[in-house]
Amino acid sequence: MSTITIPNPHVAKLEVDHYYHIGFNSGMDLAGMFGDVKLVIFGGANDRMKKIAQLFAQAFYPEIDVDSIAPIGETSRFHMFKVGNVITCSHQMGQPSFSILLHEITKMLSVAKAIDPVYIRLGTSGGIDVDAGTVVISNKGFNNLLGTSHQFVAAGKVIERPSEFSAAVYEPLYKCSTELGFKTAIGGTMCCDDFYEGQSRLDGAICEYTEEDKIEFLKRAHDAGVVNIEMESCYFGAFTKYLNIKAATMCVTLVRRLNGDQVVGNTHAWVDRPIAVVLKYAEGLLGLKRHDNFVPEEDHH
Repeated sequence: MSTITIPNPHVAKLEVDHYYHIGFNSGMDLAGMFGDVKLVIFGGANDRMKKIAQLFAQAFYPEIDVDSIAPIGETSRFHMFKVGNVITCSHQMGQPSFSILLHEITKMLSVAKAIDPVYIRLGTSGGIDVDAGTVVISNKGFNNLLGTSHQFVAAGKVIERPSEFSAAVYEPLYKCSTELGFKTAIGGTMCCDDFYEGQSRLDGAICEYTEEDKIEFLKRAHDAGVVNIEMESCYFGAFTKYLNIKAATMCVTLVRRLNGDQVVGNTHAWVDRPIAVVLKYAEGLLGLKRHDNFVPEEDHH
């Protein structure tokens, strides 16, 4: 058991470190506020992370008034909620936004001396050759050139970090998902910096490649071990691996990309599948009795 170590000597020299985008700083009683955190759940949308916070309260912390749950800290960029030992926080869309949040919340939890917090990102994705509604649990992140590393530029130099997730997290998530009866896959997740051209879609405002180009690339990605495509996981896997944080990404697929690009129809019940899985996973992690029976909308009878 250990706390998060921040290997940045410059941060240690700051009298007060301000986590500008989330509204906290190192001069606050962070240990009192966040020292008990065991699980941090990230997702794109503000309202979705509030819903997950409310579901965790109903499941594990019945003493918390669900209607009283509100975002904490600065809310102009991200919405963060804390219920018991769990933080849920929106990261908005894409790696750049998520990277800001990861740096600041990780520094905050390090100062708070939280012990071995687990990071899990829940989201949606396009599946390459799996049915819509499949829960995909990432074991590694791929960049859009099909390498398994995150590449970026810092101080004018290209830096490359391997993107991998923790088997100690993704294997239990897989077990929970299959026990709930969901179609589930473990594999690589390709991360792109946009939704349309970067993901080889044909339905953006600009498209300078053919349908044959798209299919050839998606098949090549599939052969490399990619199961799904989204916009955050390559950075997430690289960041958490570098800092030895146990982490995983779990996304439901909304479309089978070899068959088309448009996301249509009622996907809301599918989006609840990763939530059901992470609630089941949290039973063991938190060691708390569960007080709810959350079931995705489509599975109500």
